[in-house]
Amino acid sequence: MYHTLFSLVSYGDAVLRLAPDKRRTVKNQGSALKTPCLTVNYKNQLSETSMAKVNALGKLLIVLFSPPMQVQNTDTVFEFAKAAVEEGHEVTVFCDTDAVYNLLASQILPNQQVTPASKISELIGRGVRVLACRESARLRGVDTKKMLIQGVVESSLGRLAELMDESDRVVAFGA
Repeated sequence: MYHTLFSLVSYGDAVLRLAPDKRRTVKNQGSALKTPCLTVNYKNQLSETSMAKVNALGKLLIVLFSPPMQVQNTDTVFEFAKAAVEEGHEVTVFCDTDAVYNLLASQILPNQQVTPASKISELIGRGVRVLACRESARLRGVDTKKMLIQGVVESSLGRLAELMDESDRVVAFGA
């Protein structure tokens, strides 16, 4: 089942919106794919009906694939999830592939005072459910019982499929 994503999260004067009716073509290895595009609208540009959709509570699933060294994706996930929680949405972040490295408790990164692990810890403190793919962690030598920050739950790709079906919105970051 595919879900359409309309106006979802607002913070400040901006509203993040993934508009299914406005698609962009992405060239991928010679084939063209139609993908929804993320747009930003300002609250004064939206009708009352659109604002009601923004304020409707829903379940948001964010899938993160990026490692800690690709901080732009981790930072975007942090800000996006934080804004969604502040608006009252139920948020789950699922870390797959190299994203499990974002969850290491002993994380130290050069020239960064705030590590992705500390940001994700803050999200957990705000009520965001954070899941780590058990198989991705195992393949990378990460012990999910001993090495991850407190509050992260071990999960599986099967559970990810269930979450995708249960969620009102699904957004993925990374490749």
